[in-house]
Amino acid sequence: MKYRPLLVLPVLLLLLLFGGGCSYFQGQAAPYRPAGGVVSSGGGNGEQLYQRDCAWCHGNRGQGSVNGPTLLQGTSGPALTDFMLSTGRMPVTDPAQKDALHRDPAYPPADIAAIVAYVQSLGMPGPEIPIVDLSRGNLTDGLNLYQANCAACHSTTGEGGALATGKPGVVNGYVLSQRGLVAPPLLKATPTQVAEAMRTGPPGMPVFGASAFPDDQVDSIARYVVALQQAKSPGGFALGRIGPVAEGAVGWLVGLAILLLLTRWIGTGLPKPGHHEGAGHGGRGHE
Repeated sequence: MKYRPLLVLPVLLLLLLFGGGCSYFQGQAAPYRPAGGVVSSGGGNGEQLYQRDCAWCHGNRGQGSVNGPTLLQGTSGPALTDFMLSTGRMPVTDPAQKDALHRDPAYPPADIAAIVAYVQSLGMPGPEIPIVDLSRGNLTDGLNLYQANCAACHSTTGEGGALATGKPGVVNGYVLSQRGLVAPPLLKATPTQVAEAMRTGPPGMPVFGASAFPDDQVDSIARYVVALQQAKSPGGFALGRIGPVAEGAVGWLVGLAILLLLTRWIGTGLPKPGHHEGAGHGGRGHE
């Protein structure tokens, strides 16, 4: 019996060594993946940034991979690259994280320009970054063009909205998440980003080339989008700027609440059945 503690001690030491080894190697077997959307503030040339944050999905020469589409066909080019980077849609930390939401860009403008220049050197066929001149655009024409071609997806107020839900799918080579297809809001888009999206058709959006919309019409639409961003709500609360649905719902809810309170107030103010105010005085006088 006196030797039992001596036997237990080596077993405990082995358990400690085994546990420490497991904790040390925990997570170390996973393949290295770049930081993706979480990039350092330190600058670098376009090739270095691309190889660090983009190549693991799009390939070291833009040829694509199982994680991301090729950049050497379709509308991929300076305009689409600038759009995806300046709107924060790229880079991503997970290949499945591909949605249409506008985020803060992960790079400063100088780094974005460097990546765009490097990607362009790979021979991408897409259009150049468009030059938007708002002074050339006509606000009334922009309103009419937007309502006829853009409002069905992005809403009349530019708030965007869901287009399709359900199982994930592939649109323009990009895998959609469980959230389905979503038209993003335009309230943070710059005029250049509006034009880039029209000319390149990012995931889920059709391509509107020069034959569909000449440059002056693109300028008019971009000018109207800026007007939407600057629109005020003189009538009161904006209510999410989603139009008469929210306004009607608030009207019904507030109206019903007022009717219920009014009904309650009328009901409690009436005398109870069989009770008359002068009945008590008459009874005491009779006694």
